[in-house]
Amino acid sequence: MKFLSIFISDGGFEPSTPSFPTGNLHLGSMRTALYSWLFAQHFHGKFILRIENTDQKRLNHTYIDSIINSMQWLGLNWDFGPYLQTDKINHYHTVINEMISSGLAYPCYCSQERINMVRSMQIQEHKKPKYDGLCRSLLKKNKNIKNKNYVIRFANPKHGNVTFNDLIRGTVTFKNSELDDLIILRSNGMPTYNFCAVIDDYDMKITHVIRGEDHINNTPRQLNIFKALQFKPPKYAHISMILDKNKKKLSKKDKDTDIMEYRKEGILPEALLNYLVRLGWSHGNKEIFSINEMKELFNIESINKSNCIFNKSKLLWINQHYIKNMPINKLEIKMKEYFRKKNIDIKCGPNLKCIISLFKNQSKTLKEIFNQIIFFYQDSSKIDTDVLYKNFFIENKFMLEKIYEDLKKVQDWSEKNIKNIIFTIVKNFNICLKDIAMPLRILLSGRKNTSSINILIYSCGKSYTLKRIKMALGITKN
Repeated sequence: MKFLSIFISDGGFEPSTPSFPTGNLHLGSMRTALYSWLFAQHFHGKFILRIENTDQKRLNHTYIDSIINSMQWLGLNWDFGPYLQTDKINHYHTVINEMISSGLAYPCYCSQERINMVRSMQIQEHKKPKYDGLCRSLLKKNKNIKNKNYVIRFANPKHGNVTFNDLIRGTVTFKNSELDDLIILRSNGMPTYNFCAVIDDYDMKITHVIRGEDHINNTPRQLNIFKALQFKPPKYAHISMILDKNKKKLSKKDKDTDIMEYRKEGILPEALLNYLVRLGWSHGNKEIFSINEMKELFNIESINKSNCIFNKSKLLWINQHYIKNMPINKLEIKMKEYFRKKNIDIKCGPNLKCIISLFKNQSKTLKEIFNQIIFFYQDSSKIDTDVLYKNFFIENKFMLEKIYEDLKKVQDWSEKNIKNIIFTIVKNFNICLKDIAMPLRILLSGRKNTSSINILIYSCGKSYTLKRIKMALGITKN
């Protein structure tokens, strides 16, 4: 079920993306959406969001909201829509009635029990299971109508082939004898995906359809409907599947496929788009692409036919690249949002930009940065005494007292002056740097591994540093 289309009127093109609003937007659908969006952007198209929601049993309106939110977060904005197929039910019914009148479609009164029996027999005879066309072959006056919940089927051609040129895979051919008389209207009055897709693509003047290869079997069915209605069909491009590390199709139930889960984990939208565009498409050996570069360079000809393997480590590598190169002001805004959601006041802590700078280069996600800096802004009036007793000794107390007094006297708060104080104390007390650096790191950041101790102290600021040391001295005194 497609949810996305890109539209250019007046003889232009419109790529479209298949997806079902039966779950949160996942990686496969988003990659297809991205390819469609880039294809339209490359040719200065307009973006239309179309929700195909006629399958009421599988529909969940929460998932529709998730699709819209995911698209907005990634910046794949649309010019028109979102359009819901349920708003066009009357139009679909009109077309179907015309098809029945002209012999292109017919009512099917077969019960589900009969259909299941026929298919079981076909399987036993090693035949492809499909509807046997009973209601199509019987004259209306001779029908013994027992099932009032009838459906409408398309009268698919019985002979010949359906051939089309896939823009990625080349010539593809299906035998009509292998195709079913597919249902185009359910017994509840709701039209089906393949029929609605044809009508919508025609109404919206779509000329290019980009979708996953799992939809390739839908193409001959749709082409036959196009031909029966004397509509010009679009061109099709079916992209490869995304597989997990075990080379199995990614499951929608896997959190690794849920777009919004990546937002929660602190993946940047530009990093996710960069990763997805390279998952089946390439431009030489280039790995990092800005949005503008994607728009300029993307083309269908460079899409790989082979299936792709999802590699989360590479996604994290790309995300780390974007974090490293993100201006500190933008990172500060994003971290403030994390603190707001946790209801943590950062006014009493050290300068946020300075603390972010300590951790940004080695962090792979925004969440990782936040988890490392939250210590500095939680209740600074408390110290974990268990950690203090484990890492501080009597000799540390005298060194801390000396560091406190020397840092308190500093007028020019700089990394250089702080470094001179630390190394002077190390020399005078005849100790190793780690003997004083480790306790200070734990005291100031709650961590054993940080940047150089002078950089950490400088970034924490004079007020925060002296406050934490004084608190530790008060506890060790008691």
